[in-house]
Amino acid sequence: MPYPRLLLPLLGLAVPALAATTMNSIVSPDLVFAETNGLVSVEAEHFTSQTLTDRRAWHLTAPGHDDAAITPDGDGRHLVGASGGAYLELLPDERRTHYQPIIVGESFTNTGGAMAVLNYRVHFNTPGRYYVWVRALSTGGEDNGLHAGLDHTWPESGLRWQTGHKNKWAWDSRQRTDAVPQGEWHKLYLDVPTPGEHTVHFSMREDGFEFDRWLLTTDRDYMPADEPAAATVFAGHAPAPFALPAGYTDPADASREHDGSGLAMMEGDFRPGGTVTLVLSTETASLIPASSRMEVAFTHESGEPVLIAAGQHAGEGRWRAPFTPDRPGQWYFSVHFHDRLSPDEPSGHAVKRYHQLSGIFPVSPR
Repeated sequence: MPYPRLLLPLLGLAVPALAATTMNSIVSPDLVFAETNGLVSVEAEHFTSQTLTDRRAWHLTAPGHDDAAITPDGDGRHLVGASGGAYLELLPDERRTHYQPIIVGESFTNTGGAMAVLNYRVHFNTPGRYYVWVRALSTGGEDNGLHAGLDHTWPESGLRWQTGHKNKWAWDSRQRTDAVPQGEWHKLYLDVPTPGEHTVHFSMREDGFEFDRWLLTTDRDYMPADEPAAATVFAGHAPAPFALPAGYTDPADASREHDGSGLAMMEGDFRPGGTVTLVLSTETASLIPASSRMEVAFTHESGEPVLIAAGQHAGEGRWRAPFTPDRPGQWYFSVHFHDRLSPDEPSGHAVKRYHQLSGIFPVSPR
């Protein structure tokens, strides 16, 4: 997707809640799936356990599971076409568009295994390289990624799975990279070192992700059918599929438009060596006292470098902070206001709304 500029307001959208179940597993802990002929395919909801759920968790959406409302969530149900009549969604979904600020460790994490980890037991007969396919449904640009891991490790080859399909259940196997932000084929894989039982993991990258099914295959050129064959079970019993009521239709999704009250905007040349400027628009010029000093920290996704840019008042309630990225990838910004008379303290109550405002934006390779 193109990134000419990003508008990042501090706002929430008024959206209807989606009923969902608790985060507990619906399968017995002894359920083990079997790889046969270089393929294993599993319903997302058939995880044996889930960990690191204090800020985000995977919740089941299925017929008859209406006992808890997890908010916010701006999507309606997408049961029509879901394999097995059910799917998982990462909730709450607080960031639905790139117009809203990212909070790393809350609505987004680029680290595999850091948040909302699903665990699946799999018996592999054939060790080797397995390409990762996921069936998902994305309704926006900020709910289309997750991470894959094996045996409590998160190799680079399993990170940043991303789909380019929108508003339909679809299979994909692309990895987001600096060179191709839309995702590259044949880069998503897990290396299974030995025959026997291993644990396959999936974890959060973006909240709001809707997860239907996954498969691993040794065939690099494999293309999944829309409805793959039933999973092969090595031990235990898999639950029966959920059945949709006769005549069921999914409700229409709520609008994803923002209300135009953005506070921060990135503009400029989003390539290494170009000038990118954060423009902060305050509600009135008087909200930022003359004694305030603005600084913006720009941090590359790798953690280095961290570049500090001084903000300058540009009149009519606007502040501008230009900087020059030196490499492609995801960059984070964090706005800081300080009182010149007390440098260690943020300025008065009026600017606390802008102090530590943060967001993310991509820089593309030249």
